[in-house]
Amino acid sequence: MAIRLPRKWINQSFWAILDQGFFAASNFALNIMLARWLGVEAYGAFGIAFTVFLFVAIIHTSLLTEPMMVFCSGRFKDGTLGYLRNLLKIHWTAAWLGSAAIALLSSFFYWGTPSREPILLLAFLTGPLLYPWLLRRACYPAGLPRIAAESGAIYLILLLGSTSILRISGSLTVLTALMAMGACAALSGAWIQFKLSKPEKLTSATTTSSREIRSEHWTYGKWALLTGIVGWIPGNLAMLILPVWGGVEASGEYRAAFNLVLPVQQVLAAAGPLLLPFLVRSRELPVFQSKVTKLALAFMIAPALWTALLAIAGSLLAGLLYDDAIPLPTHVLLLLGIQTILGAGVLVLATGLRAMEKPKEAFKGYLCSSLLSLLAGIPLMAVYGLTGAAAGGVISTAGSAVIMVLVFRKTMRPDGLAQPVNP
Repeated sequence: MAIRLPRKWINQSFWAILDQGFFAASNFALNIMLARWLGVEAYGAFGIAFTVFLFVAIIHTSLLTEPMMVFCSGRFKDGTLGYLRNLLKIHWTAAWLGSAAIALLSSFFYWGTPSREPILLLAFLTGPLLYPWLLRRACYPAGLPRIAAESGAIYLILLLGSTSILRISGSLTVLTALMAMGACAALSGAWIQFKLSKPEKLTSATTTSSREIRSEHWTYGKWALLTGIVGWIPGNLAMLILPVWGGVEASGEYRAAFNLVLPVQQVLAAAGPLLLPFLVRSRELPVFQSKVTKLALAFMIAPALWTALLAIAGSLLAGLLYDDAIPLPTHVLLLLGIQTILGAGVLVLATGLRAMEKPKEAFKGYLCSSLLSLLAGIPLMAVYGLTGAAAGGVISTAGSAVIMVLVFRKTMRPDGLAQPVNP
């Protein structure tokens, strides 16, 4: 048994990384193409609109997807088919309507700017865009990351193909690119739902009512929601604040720099959905604390190597990707790389706390990061622009790492076992 579990985990990790690789490649390629073909101002408008969408996605993920990752491996594991069907009903009703309302309200802050129309369009695309996000994550606790990877491949092919056709026909704009994203996401999500709908894929021994699901998700998700919102601030504040001093173009430059650390962040995120149910199953073991610590250090290796590459050839890479249209200083890329290294450790520690069903404790670390972003990041952006935004990210993530380590150690028992899960 001690040998079979790691083998199974490695096999599922392969498909999880492949899934996230397809997803990351899709977003990375789309961002590079839009930055090259649309110009810095239009790309900045796209980046601001997508940042608003990510805020909406945080709410959706916190209340639907993240609790699902825990409950599918725990209390609802004997009836995942009915559980998932009820979740999809919630997604296409309250979640979509709520997401659209938030995006619509956000558009008023950008009235008269190039970002207003993309934000308005995204308000109506949140349902299709978040549809595969929910279903991809459902594959992991079910032990079926291969289905998620297949969907990722479909999304990659459709998105790159449709964007290229728009470019060749002269129809590529921010709005048409977003519509292509929505259509491709809906098709890839439909593929996962078709595959998971087969009775042999998910358990169906018990039936879970929608009322029970809403209650359990809110009980868990209210702290996950607060954690997600404060966690969103450090990574996205710069996109929304930089235009105050540098215009929409400043957001475009920041997004272009961030694209160069995005691949390694997506690779790390690939293991996240698989890591959570894995730690849920391990939380009663005496080696749980040691396991989380080792995983945190292991997760920091890849971004450290990537950061070293950016320090050596970051400017050259940026020149090749953007055809020298968006020059990016090496020190900015280095700062973003350091932020990614620290963020990898924070990710694992926060996942360990979530596995113990203690999202309230994870919230403390992300709250520290958000406060530092507001108190230090904004003044740095006002004075140093792009460099200040990157430096503020390092400061906020470092603060989060310190708090997360302290909170995690306090939560553990002296024998290395997790504290009893809250009833």
